Amino acid sequence: MMQNKPSSSPHTLNASNLVHANNCRLPKYIPNAHSCGIAHIGIGAFHKAHQAVFTHELLNQQGGDWRIAAISLRNPTARDQLAAQDGLYTLVEKSDGTVSYSVIASVAKVLVAPEDPTAVINLLADEAIKVVTLTITEKGYCQHKGALDIHSTDIRKDLATPHTPTTMPGFLVAACAQRRAQQRSGFSVISCDNLPHNGRITRAVVIEFAERIDPLLAEWINANVSFCSSMVDRIVPATTVEDITTTQNHIGLVDQATVISEPFRQWVIEDNFCNARPDWEKVGALIVKDVTPYETMKLRLLNGSHSALAYLGFLAEHEYIHQAIADPQLLKLIEKLMDEEVTPTLQVPSGFDIETYKKNIRARFANSLVPYKTTQVANDGSQKLPQRLLLAADELLQAGIYPATITLIIAAWFRFLEGETPEGNGMEVNDPLASLLTPLAREYRHNEVEQVRKLMAAAGIFPISLSTHSKLIEDIAHWLKLLHQLGARATIERFLQS
Repeated sequence: MMQNKPSSSPHTLNASNLVHANNCRLPKYIPNAHSCGIAHIGIGAFHKAHQAVFTHELLNQQGGDWRIAAISLRNPTARDQLAAQDGLYTLVEKSDGTVSYSVIASVAKVLVAPEDPTAVINLLADEAIKVVTLTITEKGYCQHKGALDIHSTDIRKDLATPHTPTTMPGFLVAACAQRRAQQRSGFSVISCDNLPHNGRITRAVVIEFAERIDPLLAEWINANVSFCSSMVDRIVPATTVEDITTTQNHIGLVDQATVISEPFRQWVIEDNFCNARPDWEKVGALIVKDVTPYETMKLRLLNGSHSALAYLGFLAEHEYIHQAIADPQLLKLIEKLMDEEVTPTLQVPSGFDIETYKKNIRARFANSLVPYKTTQVANDGSQKLPQRLLLAADELLQAGIYPATITLIIAAWFRFLEGETPEGNGMEVNDPLASLLTPLAREYRHNEVEQVRKLMAAAGIFPISLSTHSKLIEDIAHWLKLLHQLGARATIERFLQS
């Protein structure tokens, strides 16, 4: 059951008070003059700082019926915040020396799926909706190795009660069933999560879900719905109480939905649309035939370097990523990783300036106004490192290039898994495999070669070319021993001199 719009104070950011906003960029369009052509599943800070901003700027530039009807699959927080503000919120873009404020008006409404699943299905089935975008995190795809996870409790429930779904596949299939029944056209689905080949995975889980309910519906989806992969990039830290207070002091209005981001943003979208779409390329998006090269560049150059800074930075007693990249030794190591061990594995699209891209990444890491804790980035290494660095190391070995820097980063991860700070204090390791890997890391910490072998075997994420490479194992153990004996700073210095 939908709740009434929450009351707001006279000083709240909303349509009536917008004229009183100061020191910020205001929408150039009248929001209610534009209807919704986009549905977004999974509204959160990243969507508000990314896809919604691209759409807002397009509306500023040329108008059109492309406002966003958003859907929360879990809780009413985003709806309650935005309903009190007529969908308006402030984007605060921060970099060292520059902070800008913009009021965003592209989100027209937010539905809360658990409150009224039928309303969500009706929205997605509305023919006015041409595009459905997703930011639901990897877990939200209910997939295992690229296929529908039929052992998932949520999926089993949705298959049993398809008219009251709770998952993304369940909602999309229910909406498609209604569109087919009413002889309406399909829509284009764009995944915007950090999941390689995300469009392909979305298609796989949706089609398989439909096949288990109605094979003819699966055929209709295959013929009428398109699934676009996309690559997204923007650093969006969690908004703090201090951020909300600072925004209020700056613009003169209270905004409980404030979102913080860096100035940089990137959106690369596969050109696989089955219907009309917004002209996002007019405001900086790239519409391309194949997203894969851009995905790989981001995963290995940006995310791989981020992980390297997280583990080695943490062990060198840097609390934040911007402090780590300001360390001359770590900066030199990251440049070495990017230039010598990642770039050779990339297929750089024609006309793409890879050197500028690398410089921009390092500049973004140095942004102290959008702080990222090294421990935050270090979380979930067993899930992140395969696509960020281990596959690159595998490709290097196949090409006859030795991944020396990556051996040091793996050693740093293994040291991190021991669950001990550089000062020797215990700490919790946040990783899905922590209960398996941390006891092994601790048990064999005084026999580094055995520690490396045990962790490689138990993690189950290392390509065979790495786990059977005797020199690589010896080198990881060598750096791990130095990390134990000398600490990170001296070990990095030794590595750079070797």
